[in-house]
Amino acid sequence: MNPMRIVGFGLLAACLAAAALVFSCHSHDEPSGPPGAVAGALDAHCGSKVVKVNAGLCAAAGADAGADGSTLGSKSFVAPLHGDTPVDPNTRFNAEADDDDCKYRVKWTSSAVAQGRDVSFEVTLTAKDGGGPVRGAPVRLEVFLNDTHPAPNTSQTSSEKSPGVYAAGPIRFDQPGRWTVRFHFNEQCADIAESPHGHVAFFVQVP
Repeated sequence: MNPMRIVGFGLLAACLAAAALVFSCHSHDEPSGPPGAVAGALDAHCGSKVVKVNAGLCAAAGADAGADGSTLGSKSFVAPLHGDTPVDPNTRFNAEADDDDCKYRVKWTSSAVAQGRDVSFEVTLTAKDGGGPVRGAPVRLEVFLNDTHPAPNTSQTSSEKSPGVYAAGPIRFDQPGRWTVRFHFNEQCADIAESPHGHVAFFVQVP
């Protein structure tokens, strides 16, 4: 056989092998974004809907204290043992979405996610009405693997690091699997339309 044809066949085989390797590396659905984020369809449940928050509704609901007995009126608080709400069918993929009521845009990052490790979250909260940072909004993370398996108590706290940016945690995932992390904001306010109370849930994958 012509030596040039042998070289040509060799180059073709090498190229096909390289292409197969590239395809195999990118053919899986890999999470994008922070550790634990589960890639999926982008959130579009609000469409063009924007709800303007009325801070006065929170003041009117002053007796509606947080689950730990506090009013959550400061920038820091201690969370209760765990949440009391079952798995949310509207849990979001990725690491950014509108809250359930279309009041806020929520973006999160976290430290490395692993079974049995304390994980801290950073949450950025902006108003959909105007896009400015939402300040002074205490954050609580409600974390569960399913409707009978909440995350263990870790004396969770939150604090505002800079305008609209909150640190929350620690959270400990005690089993591998696809968990739900629901972010609650301003729980001292009544959970009604236009109230500052907000919430949104995301999937978090624990290896």
